[in-house]
Formats: sequence, C-alpha cells, structure tokens
Amino acid sequence: MKVIVIGAGLSGLYTAYLLKQLGHDVLVLEAKDRVGGRTLTIKHNEKYIDLGGQWVGSPQKNIMKLLHKFKITYYRQYDSGNNIANFNNQQYIYSGNITTFDPDNKLGQFVSQMENLTQNMNKALDNVLCSSWLDDCCDDKIVRGLIELAINGCTCFECDEISLYYWLYFLKSCGNYDQLANIHGGGQEFRVKNGAMSISEHLAQHVKPILNSPVVSINQNSDGCQVCTQDNNEYTGDLVVLTIPPPCNMNIKFIPDLPFAKKHLYSNMHMGSVKKIIVIYKKPFWREQGFSGEIISDKPPIRLAYDCSTDDYYGLLCFVLAKSAKKNITQDEICTAYATYFNDQRAMSPVLFIEKDWGAEPYSGGCYFAVATKGVFSRFSSVLQEPFNKIYWAGTETADNWLGYMEGAIESAQRVVRQIKDITIHPD
Repeated sequence: MKVIVIGAGLSGLYTAYLLKQLGHDVLVLEAKDRVGGRTLTIKHNEKYIDLGGQWVGSPQKNIMKLLHKFKITYYRQYDSGNNIANFNNQQYIYSGNITTFDPDNKLGQFVSQMENLTQNMNKALDNVLCSSWLDDCCDDKIVRGLIELAINGCTCFECDEISLYYWLYFLKSCGNYDQLANIHGGGQEFRVKNGAMSISEHLAQHVKPILNSPVVSINQNSDGCQVCTQDNNEYTGDLVVLTIPPPCNMNIKFIPDLPFAKKHLYSNMHMGSVKKIIVIYKKPFWREQGFSGEIISDKPPIRLAYDCSTDDYYGLLCFVLAKSAKKNITQDEICTAYATYFNDQRAMSPVLFIEKDWGAEPYSGGCYFAVATKGVFSRFSSVLQEPFNKIYWAGTETADNWLGYMEGAIESAQRVVRQIKDITIHPD
C-alpha cells in the first residue's frame, strides 16, 4: 500500500517510519524547507540552540523509548539553586519544583479541586472561560496568579480566551498538575543533546521527506488519493495521513469536501501565541549567586524563564506569552527584567540575543498547539482521530496523552498506524 504523509514534524516522520517498517511504500511531503515542525534547532558558532519544543520527561514513555532506540543523548534540565517567584509585586525565593511554591498553603487544595473536575469532564464547562471560573472559585491572589500562569504558560492563551473544558482536557492528558508543571518527574525534566530537532533529523534519514512542498489539494475517489502541491507536482497514493496543525487543514482544498464536523472544528481551532527568547551570556552570573535561573511571575514580559545552558554556552530562556507575544519586545526590556530579578547588571550585557516569534512561522502560525473556541471542543473533539474515507489524521493535538508535547506527537503516530494496520487486516 502506498501512503502519502503530509508534514515532516515528529508525528509525520514517525508515522512514515512505522509504516515503512510494516512494508508500506511511504512518501512524506513537507511545506517548510526543514523537518521538525514545531521543534526548531539552529546552529550558531557551533552552538545548538533550541527555538521550539525542547523538553521531554520520564512520564513520557514513548518519546523516551524513541531516544533510546536511536541512541540520542539527553541530559537533565538545570535547576540547582534557588528559584524566583514574583507575584503581587513581591519577590519570593524558593527551591524545588514549581509546585513547591505555595506561600499561603492554599495551592495544593485548589489544585486538588481542579484535578477532581478532570474526573468527570462535564461538557457544560466548555461554555465557561477559565477567567470566569477563577473569578468564581479562587479568591487567593497568589494561587490565582499561579493557575493563570499555568494556563498561559502551557497553552499560550489568556484565561479569557480558553474554555475551562479545554484546559481540563489538556491537564488530564498530561496526567496531573505536578507532571505538567514540574521539572523532576515532569514534562520539563530532560533536554536533548544537539537540540530536539535532531530527533526528526534521525527519522528523516529513514524516510527521506520532500521539502518545500506545501499541499494545496487532496482529491480522493475509489481508486485512491491525488495530492497536489503548490509547485503543481502531483502524487498519488492509496491513503493520505495529515499530521499538520489542525487550523492548517483549512488551507487545503479537499475533494470531496470535509464533513461538517471536521471542517467546523478545524475552522474554530487557533494556534497559541508565544515568543521564545534566548539570551546567551559570557558567564552564568545567576548561578554564581545561587540561582537556578527559573523564574515564575505574574508580570510581563517574562512570565516564565529557565536556564538553557549547554556544554557550549551559558544562557537563559524565557517565554513571552499569549497577548504579550503579539507586542514588540525589545532586548532592553528582557535584559532589564533579568537584571531586576537577579539584582545583577551583568544581565544587561549579553553576547547573543535571539527572539523566535512562532506566530510568524510559516505553516505553523503559532505554538505550542491549537486550542478550540469556547463551546466547540466538547461537541466535536471525537472527529480529531476519525478518518475521512482514505484520509487519516495524526499530530500532537489528536493525542490522548500529553497533548501539545513531543510525546503526544509520537503517541498520535502510533495510533494512526494502528488504524491503517487494522484496515489492511480487515478491509471491510
């Protein structure tokens, strides 16, 4: 069977790799001039710098197995020393995981209540914005600030832009709040040597994707599928697997047209807004003061920051999130914030400053993942994994576990390959 896979991010490449292992003829088409999708590693003066997704963790069994399979080296996220929290114009110093910061001893109780809501996913909550829920249920300013940061930091949307149902769905997919927020035992536990994009580059060696090939139409009939690209090349196959971000499906002409439910869902899903900023320094002045580099704050521009040093350089990374990511951010603003947090003017003298605006990234249109408009996801989420005749879908948004992460991308590939394997065994 010949399968055309559209998208050479992790989910597309791993889908193609698995299908090829099963003996299928596989062709991968990628719109960009590179592989990796929402992972992006650049090389600057022999230094590998991650500008996209970069973390994996021990709870993420599938991506960890893949790293071992390809003998890809990974190492622990640096977090030795004290962390900084800035809430209600007050700076706190604490140590350990993010979830250990609880000055009023109220966070744990609120998180338990929030996690209880994931046990019974009430569809009525899809009509409730996270901001309204917090207005009604959370009267502690620091707890509210921490939960708002979790929502902003994980989805790249403001709390008045995302429904409580979608947030709970995402949280449930990651296991619990601790796994989602923490470094040790959580989703931010390890980084990949030579950058996270190297995982896709390893897979690409096996499936040889065709780059610079944006798909503009897919025509399916009883004989199979015909895929046309922007440069007027045509490819035919028995099946197609789309692994692109859900909103990007709306840029493709489907013949026949997509079913209403799929079309309605894709047209009402939007990518998050985030800028990832890397600042490289000659020396790790924060470490010299006993800081880990980890910052959490309720005040922009830096809401969330980590040490991003490697064996080759010392650096800090921060995320400018949601609505703040749609504004211009200057090097002076970021460095001034670091100088204030660490009380060290050396922060004003970086050797390199890199800003990656994912909203401007072609064929992604944002990061980390797509979120559905209020009231839509609870009604139409089931179609994410449903094929449309000879067309199948994968991608991190379609995952049951660790939606939005590299783990979700790998899991979705495994699931779609099972679907295809099933129809080859039971064609009726």
